[in-house]
Amino acid sequence: MRTQNEYHEERDRDLWHTYQQVCEQQQHSTDMEAVRRSVQHEAPRFYVSDERAARVLSWIAGGDARMERMVPKRREMFHEIYRRTMALRAQEPDCALVELVRRVVCGRAPEYYLTPQSGYMILRQMRRRRRIERMRQLQIHVKRLQNNLED
Repeated sequence: MRTQNEYHEERDRDLWHTYQQVCEQQQHSTDMEAVRRSVQHEAPRFYVSDERAARVLSWIAGGDARMERMVPKRREMFHEIYRRTMALRAQEPDCALVELVRRVVCGRAPEYYLTPQSGYMILRQMRRRRRIERMRQLQIHVKRLQNNLED
């Protein structure tokens, strides 16, 4: 079973690739516009485990008040998962609910379900991590060159 952090890492990588594609297409006037287009772009999957999704779907079906306290974008995502799961259930009534939920969350999502501000912060962290990693790789390379010169 994957942890929540693993889904976030996958989401962040996928968002980074989407952002790069949006920037390459040059369909934006500012960086924030590129971020907005990126978070609204279709995502490869819903970034939630099927266990968590099934639990939240039971809240939706039962009218649980916890849904109202949920962050709006997250609530919107779970309502979309619920809608798709119920549509699949109508097509395949004999299939287990857990299997239907798994198929939905592993399928393409209509967006990343992030606000532009959240997307901006994620992308900023990704840039920072990539810059640090490039610097680390450069330092390793320089050390190797120095060692070769000393030999």
